[in-house]
Amino acid sequence: MLFAQQRDTGPQSSAFSNNLDTFGIQLANKVFTSNTLDDVKGNYYLFDTWKNSTTTLKLNGKNVTIKVPCNYNLVSKEIEVKINTGEVYALNISNLVNLNANSLNFTISDLFDKPVLVQLIGSSTDLFYYIKKFDIEVQNVRTTTLGLYENKFKIKESEFIVNNNTLYKYKNKNLKKLYNSHKNKKISTRNKIIDNLNLLNN
Repeated sequence: MLFAQQRDTGPQSSAFSNNLDTFGIQLANKVFTSNTLDDVKGNYYLFDTWKNSTTTLKLNGKNVTIKVPCNYNLVSKEIEVKINTGEVYALNISNLVNLNANSLNFTISDLFDKPVLVQLIGSSTDLFYYIKKFDIEVQNVRTTTLGLYENKFKIKESEFIVNNNTLYKYKNKNLKKLYNSHKNKKISTRNKIIDNLNLLNN
């Protein structure tokens, strides 16, 4: 992805803090309260810890890049950031251009029922690129205590190749169909994803 007209800013950036009404929807605890999760065990965030992430947002037609503790709430489908006061804001995802966390690249995809955060490999401007979608469900599982069960969060991942805004599940059958070549034995889910993308795009 190309990041034109970027300005690198830190957590105390006035470009970010002075435009919370544009970037942030509202305080995250008002968007989604933890009261509904009291009887569910486990983590409902995508990342285990809140580490500084490089987040690129739109502001008045320009891209503003900030480094701020960030996470993705899989229940509310909101990107949340912590600002200097310790408050947690849910970002307006329509302003998100790119998020880089844990050395992985994320962006917003409009190819599902509603916009969601996906991991991106390749470029969305390529003919073929890869995305991974994250969902969460509550499972009723047996505990270590005989006869007792508890509700726990389970994160589910779905992998896709995107071609002309069409989603194809990341499976050997679809890869070979998309490759459409006599050399299709080269393409396989056992390869690195980026290697498969290079085969598809060249």
